[in-house]
Amino acid sequence: MYDNTSLKRLQSIMLFKELEFPLKDIKRIIDSPAFDQQEALEQQIQLLTMKKEHIENLIIFAKGMKTIGVNTMDLMGLFTEFGSMMDCKPEDENVQAQVRKLQQFITDNYYTCTDEILAGLGQMYVAGGEMTDNIDSAGGKGTAEFAARAIAFYCKKQ
Repeated sequence: MYDNTSLKRLQSIMLFKELEFPLKDIKRIIDSPAFDQQEALEQQIQLLTMKKEHIENLIIFAKGMKTIGVNTMDLMGLFTEFGSMMDCKPEDENVQAQVRKLQQFITDNYYTCTDEILAGLGQMYVAGGEMTDNIDSAGGKGTAEFAARAIAFYCKKQ
């Protein structure tokens, strides 16, 4: 069947696959002379931990919306304001003030929104799907992308 080396290789392939790496990238990584399985496992553990924390925060966010009944229109109103600022640069002070306002709104109504969580939310806003569509619907086409860029700038300078 499999010897120890083959089994370790198969386990690495399966873990990378679960992390949604394309097979061609997995092959390139594993076949690289610089590939260190222990280092790769440590990096995968860190990535999985970050994903777990992100999912846990999303669950808290959803439960908060359900429990306290915060009107999602209040949240979408913030994105309407982002939409009205799209003629500005993401690093503009008014846009950055809007990012702070969004972060504070989330903290006040759902959970403590750290810069790390905010950065993750920004990435989620442009990941496509219903959230991106809703943000663009509130502020106009491109609002999700604009808000994400403004959030990224905000989080980098903090």
